[in-house]
Amino acid sequence: YTSIQKVILVENTLVIKITMAPKNAKIWNEDLVLACTSRQELDRQQGKRSEVMWSEGSRVLQSVRGDIYQFKSGRIVNLPTQKLSKTVDSLCRKIIEGQERILPDGYVASNVQEQRLLGDHQNPFENSHYLKNIKVRGGAFSILMAFYTCSKSSRQTMTKDQIIRAAQPFCDDALEGNFHAGRPIGAWKGHETLVKHNLLNKVRAGVAYNERAGGLRSMGKDTFTLTREGERFIQALFQRHPDIKRHMDDHVTNDF
Repeated sequence: YTSIQKVILVENTLVIKITMAPKNAKIWNEDLVLACTSRQELDRQQGKRSEVMWSEGSRVLQSVRGDIYQFKSGRIVNLPTQKLSKTVDSLCRKIIEGQERILPDGYVASNVQEQRLLGDHQNPFENSHYLKNIKVRGGAFSILMAFYTCSKSSRQTMTKDQIIRAAQPFCDDALEGNFHAGRPIGAWKGHETLVKHNLLNKVRAGVAYNERAGGLRSMGKDTFTLTREGERFIQALFQRHPDIKRHMDDHVTNDF
């Protein structure tokens, strides 16, 4: 895309430059305002104080003069991050990136447009920027595939070692780090991106004081589970790459 700046003359002296979205870009202003007002109404009904936060977010978004849109590179333009709370800004970004729905769960539609949005069962990850850029047979991809295959055998929670054993067949690089082999980290690092995108949940084992050992000792190993968002991301991935879905189903059938 290339953005367009619209120049407005006010009383022949004040010049305001407003960034307009490219021709084929999705403009998010109205949808983001609706996302805030719908959550404001839902919180009002439930008596939550966060109603005020959504109200302020709606006001700020309505005051944006230019178009809010996203470049193909993933950069979001004209989102007033500095004026929004962290919660509202995060929601806006997730909606734009296809990770969150415009209307929240539990919201009752008040018009035809909202009914259409609530009736749209499209996977929110179908237009996700991360989905479009995830490396097939990379670290993060292989970890997702490990959870997909293991879910067929009812294994929902795994340690790092278990994930690496299950994921390695789907990764072109070694997941386990090996300093002497020149890979101190390994493709396992991809799990950090999955956690960041809320596709993978990490539960730390924690530590406890052991008097016999004379200090703090680990209570076990960290564990990982695939989140609901992670399951939906895999569904969107398979819709985008049906050949991968067929390959994974063949793998599951042969193994289980």
